[in-house]
Amino acid sequence: MEHQGFKHRLHGHTGIQLLFLVSFLGMAILFTSGLGYVSISFGDVFKIIFAKLFSQAAFTESMDRLWPTIVMDVRLPRILTSVIVGGGLAVA
Repeated sequence: MEHQGFKHRLHGHTGIQLLFLVSFLGMAILFTSGLGYVSISFGDVFKIIFAKLFSQAAFTESMDRLWPTIVMDVRLPRILTSVIVGGGLAVA
């Protein structure tokens, strides 16, 4: 009987656990997008991604013109590919 109660409590928090894991993954993606030979701050990476998603070029005018290219064309595709491959391996 105790086993069923534990199982019920475990499934009751699945949504919270999933939200935490997805949030952690998003923060890890943003953080690692700034790491590399050219160091870019967390805030600037967030501005670059936000500007690209919502077509707001004004957010990136005050920073180095090369940074959006580094983040969007070099780092982010590699990171997202790693996330997808890692997720596929976890499912397999």
